[in-house]
Amino acid sequence: MTHAIWTLRAAFGALGVMFGTWLGLIPWMRDTRALSHDQVGLALLCAGIGGLLTFPLVRHLLARFGSAQLTIVSGISMACCLPVIAVAPNLWWLSASLFAVGIPAAAMDVAINAQAVVQERHMQRSLMARFHACWSVGALLGALGVGLALNWHVPPWTFMALVGLLCACGLWFNSSALLQEDSDVDTPRRAPRLQLKAPVLLVGSMVVGAYMVEGAVSDWSGLFMRDIVGVSLSQAPMAFAAFSFAMVVVRLFGDPVIDALGNVRVLQLSGSLGALGMATSLVAPNVWVVLPAYAVVGCGMALAVPVLMRCAGQIDAGSGGQALATVAFMGTMGMLIAPPLLGWLAHVTSLRSALWLVPLMSAYITLQARRAVHARQ
Repeated sequence: MTHAIWTLRAAFGALGVMFGTWLGLIPWMRDTRALSHDQVGLALLCAGIGGLLTFPLVRHLLARFGSAQLTIVSGISMACCLPVIAVAPNLWWLSASLFAVGIPAAAMDVAINAQAVVQERHMQRSLMARFHACWSVGALLGALGVGLALNWHVPPWTFMALVGLLCACGLWFNSSALLQEDSDVDTPRRAPRLQLKAPVLLVGSMVVGAYMVEGAVSDWSGLFMRDIVGVSLSQAPMAFAAFSFAMVVVRLFGDPVIDALGNVRVLQLSGSLGALGMATSLVAPNVWVVLPAYAVVGCGMALAVPVLMRCAGQIDAGSGGQALATVAFMGTMGMLIAPPLLGWLAHVTSLRSALWLVPLMSAYITLQARRAVHARQ
């Protein structure tokens, strides 16, 4: 069981590293390919479309092969697609490569969260926060690695190929450690369907809000630092790094906090800190203000998704993961659709104005926290 837990933590970390790596390269891609905000948004939309088209297949693969095998296969597939992003010569190739990456990324996101719920039920204690902490550690390392690679003039495709190779090898050599769904007696042998009950949709809408905040920070913080704050390309990933570092710290100690405060208070605090931090960065776009402000956003968002995933996993526990699959799908789409939406808003208005959507989504989590937690009971 210990091997299974650490393998899943490594899988969360691998997904975070791969996300942090290519998201950290967005300012470099924008500058070297001479893309506008709406073109960046269009390319990122293709990743969302890839994930959207993947979900019907993912739920059948999840039922047939289980979350353990799907985690390994989708993770290795994403690692293989990763270097293609850095060599895309123009907008259309970049869009196609992001579409290809979005497919295994969405599959892996659903699979690792489903495996996390299986392990939580097996251990009968909270594990979700530390799993998501590993994602944040990976994202932090990926963002910092990109900054160092650009500063040391390492070709981005070389760095991304190395990251992909390390992640693929790590997943492959530990492929037998994860728990099979046969150990979860509540999981029937059928594919989970979209669950359209009101409690599921309410929790899912809050996950959409949380993932939209994370997606906005991961995809647009670099350009915000570059265009509004006025830092160099190698310094542009620092806001995302501050956000990820704060998430790591809070998530590492998050499970006792969740047990002590309860789901409602944690969600209310999460939304409040997210709104406060992002609003502060937009009001005072100075590097010495923005970095701590993004850290506050990270502290706020750190426990929102783990708590909401736990809530989803406890809705109709014997339904084959239908509620969890629906919520995870909605959240993934929120993370992938937020960047192109912000890109369009930035094109119509300005990037600084578009990012005001982020504190609004954080406030929504605060306002709906009590209703969502009580609705699932």
